Amino acid sequence: MKNWPRSIGGAVWMGVSWAFAGAVAASLIEAFIDPHGTYVDVWAAALMYPGFFGGVIFSTLLRIAEGRRRLFEVSLPRAAVWGAVSGLLLLALFALAIAVGLGDLKPIPGLWLRVAVITGIMMLAMAIAACVSVSLARLVEASREGSPDTGRT
Repeated sequence: MKNWPRSIGGAVWMGVSWAFAGAVAASLIEAFIDPHGTYVDVWAAALMYPGFFGGVIFSTLLRIAEGRRRLFEVSLPRAAVWGAVSGLLLLALFALAIAVGLGDLKPIPGLWLRVAVITGIMMLAMAIAACVSVSLARLVEASREGSPDTGRT
């Protein structure tokens, strides 16, 4: 139980890194889809907030499900599954927030189809982000193993 501050810090940093990835994706969307700024600049907020909270949820799920296993030790398929589950939980938390009155969702035609599409996109995006996170953690670990500073060979 002594490592909970480190776990919280790791979850926050995972969220920050996923939010940064959301900002990069938002920049690309804005550059290619809306280069003249015709639409309100919501791309960054639309991708950074879910990225942050998805990263925190993913890190928390990983800590609970994988126990003491470090990020680079998680297999890519398992990371993809936990990433997809994180996307689903993120949307469930959004729905819960609306249900308790923290937001307003007006009924519109085709709402459930839109929710289904957004859920699928969110689950895919979070699964990809999880696999990229594990791959980057493996690269960092591989560079540490080859580094003479760590004492490992």
